[in-house]
Amino acid sequence: MNNELQTRVKELQEWLEIWVVSNGKTWSQTAKEIGISAAAISRFRDPESNTFQTAGICDRIEAYRRLSQAREYKVNIGFVETGIAGRVIKVAKYCHTNSCIGVIEGPSGCGKSTAALKFQQTINNGLIHYVRTRPGSTRNAFLRDMLFSVSPKTQRKFRDAMETEIINRINENHMFVIDQFHDAPADCVDELMMLHDVTTCSMCLIGTRRVNDVLYGQSQHEQMLDRIGFYHKIEPKQNSDGVLEFFSIEEIQQIASNTAEGITTSAVTWMYTEANKRGSLRLAMRVFTLALGEQPSAEKITSKTLQNMMRLSMGAKANASVA
Repeated sequence: MNNELQTRVKELQEWLEIWVVSNGKTWSQTAKEIGISAAAISRFRDPESNTFQTAGICDRIEAYRRLSQAREYKVNIGFVETGIAGRVIKVAKYCHTNSCIGVIEGPSGCGKSTAALKFQQTINNGLIHYVRTRPGSTRNAFLRDMLFSVSPKTQRKFRDAMETEIINRINENHMFVIDQFHDAPADCVDELMMLHDVTTCSMCLIGTRRVNDVLYGQSQHEQMLDRIGFYHKIEPKQNSDGVLEFFSIEEIQQIASNTAEGITTSAVTWMYTEANKRGSLRLAMRVFTLALGEQPSAEKITSKTLQNMMRLSMGAKANASVA
């Protein structure tokens, strides 16, 4: 091993030791995030082992270090009312006004949750209750989250069933905005129907295409169809040039200008392409803000820079482990 590589290895070994300890990670977790095997990282850490300290593994660790440092860079983009956000807010308002159940289905990362939270903040009367479904929730855990959204200071020991506790606290003026509904347990649908029937409260159920598996996954849930007053599926729309898009170039430009000044045209074009290709504004913005953390100024961010950041952010975990 030449002197230059030896110096590089020593520097990366020291950085890795500090990084793992300061972030409370295990070595196996770190190896997985880098995209190498636990045995490989163990051999790399061994100062006596020169057989596996190659430029290739140094490149991977160096890429992981750059990505980790860039992730610490935070950008406050602010709320931008895209067409999708406007539609989500409009559906939520309709459900609230008409005391019905509405469903919003759309791809992950397109801005549904951001718009739902903005709707709650806009109303701000204490009657809109935002619930984010936790993956793997049981029926009781789901109902408990609903109850705590209505009354956060509720004691964890209940005198009555949780459905009754919720009913005692709401009326027709209340509304539940239930996000990530595709993660809700299938046996919660009966309780939602009962809550709606008894209190005539409104509900807005938000999720990906798997939301139908929860709503109509069991035969008894066919009754839910009678109670859904509005079903909105977020799909790309055709622009004036006949191109299907989730987000317009004007919306992407507004988001880019809110993020930083002097962003290159190629970077905006890349964001527009990726957001519409994946239906995910969140992913494009995440890569973009990582690139901002890497670059000394926004003027130097190009589509090539963003492609490299996409490769780093998505490829580290997907890379095959080094034997």
